Amino acid sequence: MFLASAALMISILLSGVYASGVVSPYWDSPNDENSLRLSKGDSKVVQFELQNMVGDNDATFKLSLQSSQDVAQFTEPQEAYLVEAGTSVPVPIKISVPSSAQIGDTYRVTFTAQEAKTTAPGQFALGSAFETSFNVLIGEKLAVPQKKAEVLGSKQIIIAVIIILLIIALAIWIKRRKQ
Repeated sequence: MFLASAALMISILLSGVYASGVVSPYWDSPNDENSLRLSKGDSKVVQFELQNMVGDNDATFKLSLQSSQDVAQFTEPQEAYLVEAGTSVPVPIKISVPSSAQIGDTYRVTFTAQEAKTTAPGQFALGSAFETSFNVLIGEKLAVPQKKAEVLGSKQIIIAVIIILLIIALAIWIKRRKQ
């Protein structure tokens, strides 16, 4: 029995190394440091990345998305996403906050990627699933700072005048030296 178990473990370990995963721009963290912050009525497209970075096999993922009050939707819904070996595939998701939202509201978004393994009848395949969740926090709309027209300060004007005077003095000195 021990030899059979050892042989099974060795065959699993020798079958290859795979490293797939999901990269998320937002995630759960203390004090909501890495949460998405929006104002009521705002929307934003965030991009997740499906990765298949190690190994020689392609991976296919089936995705699902759950969110409070359906604030999150796939922008390009697909049945499955094929991620070739050594690559990543972007998955854009649109987050839309209802205009009825109140400052201080929190919406929860959960993104799940389930690896779809295909096998012949009688075979057993191990797949992986990745889930990432984050909060969408509703706050006040921040005013977009307006660019002020650049005005030369007195310090900059003085430096410019000194440089011009140095150039004139240098030109006079070179002219006198030639004479």
